[in-house]
Amino acid sequence: MSQVISLRSNTVEPPPVHAPQQPVHIQVRGVGKTYLAGRKAVNALSNIDLDIHRGEIFGIIGRSGAGKSSLIRTFNRLEDVSEGQVLIDGQDIGKLSANELVRLRRGIGMIFQHFNLLASQTVLENLALPLKAAGVSRAIIEQRARELLALVGLKGKEHVYPSRLSGGQKQRVGIARALMLEPSILLCDEATSALDPETTQSILALLKEINRKLKLTIVLITHEMAVIRQVCDRVVVLERGRIVEQGPVWQIFGRPQADATRALLAPLATQLPEDLAQRLAAGNGQRAVLELTFDGQSAGEPDLSAIAHHLGRDIELLHGGIDRIQGRAQGRLLLAVRAAPARVELFLGLNGLFSAAKVVGHV
Repeated sequence: MSQVISLRSNTVEPPPVHAPQQPVHIQVRGVGKTYLAGRKAVNALSNIDLDIHRGEIFGIIGRSGAGKSSLIRTFNRLEDVSEGQVLIDGQDIGKLSANELVRLRRGIGMIFQHFNLLASQTVLENLALPLKAAGVSRAIIEQRARELLALVGLKGKEHVYPSRLSGGQKQRVGIARALMLEPSILLCDEATSALDPETTQSILALLKEINRKLKLTIVLITHEMAVIRQVCDRVVVLERGRIVEQGPVWQIFGRPQADATRALLAPLATQLPEDLAQRLAAGNGQRAVLELTFDGQSAGEPDLSAIAHHLGRDIELLHGGIDRIQGRAQGRLLLAVRAAPARVELFLGLNGLFSAAKVVGHV
């Protein structure tokens, strides 16, 4: 985490300004999905309720087997629900005829983890497939393909075969192909899981740009909280086919409620350095070590001058970091203070300077 620490005395920023909430684009009502494994029924999804708004980037996260892929595949009826409803723009897609379902799927693009490109076809020919199936003329196909290749950063790659492309370039082709039919919804099924970290960053930046330029509703499933943090507006956490938590990304990161969410966030947590952990374990110092937590519930950043005012000037920053998610400061600081126990106790009871505080030892 980056340390962005304010030293100003009255550091209060207004909350970030958000655009008015858009209409609901995808509604999921009481959805359940049951598979038969031999003679045994397996509940992949149970009682799923959520709303996804038009134009937002919505994340679905969970560990392996949580039901993420089963859920996203109900949005274009690659999977039929066992109970409940999925509605697109208020229409129950479970009641669509075969022809209506074809039209629905043309409005929903999908990006896959392993690209799914035809090795024997050039980039242009891979992009042409969806429009060829729809009976569109060659001239329009080529024009659309060239526009989208420019959008995804692959101008001039029309006649290259997939074997000559890097993993990131293949995924860019996959994104362009998903956009060929001008969808209003883009589903991303673990779209960055097969990519290295640097390429992942570039693909996520591209998805944000596409969302901004084309005003698409993007639904992204992943098992990585870092992906959710970078691109999503809201997120739902699945565990064993059930929703255990959902809300704005900053809120889920700042104050996770479910054990599954905390487990998914653990790899992003700043670990205590070994030397400091040893000093705290010894516990024979004269200075109390305070852990201050900031979860983004209030505007502004940690105000060290106000903290010093309450605890005195003998304060040392031992460790910590402050991140910013959706315009809100989140993280923790470990401070060593030489103050009377009564003064420390009074400080711990304050409101407004931090979300939570406690004494974790002495150094």
